Order: sequence, then structure tokens, then C-alpha cells
Amino acid sequence: MGNAIDACVPNPNAANGSTCVPQVANAICQLLGYERAYDEDTEVVPAAPGEAVIALTGQYCIRQGQYASSLPKNLASIPGTPCNKIQKLTCVRTLNTMATAATLGLQQATSLSVLHPTPAAENLSATAQMAETLSKASAGLVPASEVSNVSSMTATGGRKLLIV
Repeated sequence: MGNAIDACVPNPNAANGSTCVPQVANAICQLLGYERAYDEDTEVVPAAPGEAVIALTGQYCIRQGQYASSLPKNLASIPGTPCNKIQKLTCVRTLNTMATAATLGLQQATSLSVLHPTPAAENLSATAQMAETLSKASAGLVPASEVSNVSSMTATGGRKLLIV
């Protein structure tokens, strides 16, 4: 396993020297290709006194608000409040970007199997169509009667689509 991810990043312009969650959680999700973090499902906990925690800048968090480019060997004995780490993070796409992401995924999946569409490609297509319909419905471009079972909408592979 790697190092824990710091819930903050160094920011000399901030009052406490750091910028923290939710901005850091949103940045992580955006790096992973999502729109933002789902705040209600983000969990931040204190790191153990000797636990290595790394910020998105690549610096190690020594203690809250203190950063260094290398990890000291005596980390556990350094005084101060241990850094906070991201324990749990859920990233989401909103209706505005879901159809685009599904369409891009469909293009990638179908380019891998030119002769025979795979079940994954067909499922991506269905997900893209459903996301597009939901997006149009939320914008008032499609009658609500065309959208059915939205509350039970799930993607394939056991992953749930969180619609916000």
C-alpha cells in the first residue's frame, strides 16, 4: 500500500497555511476524471503520529500545517497535531457531464471490438442514452413521462450511478 493522502495542501496565503477538504477532495476527483467529490460521503480522520501522509503537491505532511520534501525518520516523535488524511472519498459526475463521459467510454469500448459489440459496450450505450434522456428531462427538453425508474437506475458491473 502507498501513503495516505493528506486532506490539505500547503497554501501560504491561507490563515493556517493550508487549504483543505472540500477543495482537496474535489481536486482528487477531477484528477481521476470526475466532476467533484460527493461531500456527504467524504471521510477525514487523523493520521497515526508515525504514519506517512502525502499532499497532492508531493510534499509530506509532518504535522498539521507543516510540510517537507522528505519524510523524517523520527516522524512519530515530532510534537504537534498529526495530519488529517482522507479515509473515504466518493467522486461523482453530474447529469451535465455524465452523458459526455459515457459517450467517450462507448467510443473507446467499441473501437476495441470492431466486428462484434461487447456486452460492456452495449451497456455503456444504454447508460449513455439514459443519462442523455435524464439530462434533457432535467432541462425541460423531454417530458417527464419519458423518464421512468430513475430512482432504481444502476449501471452495469454492480456500480450505482449517483445522480445529483
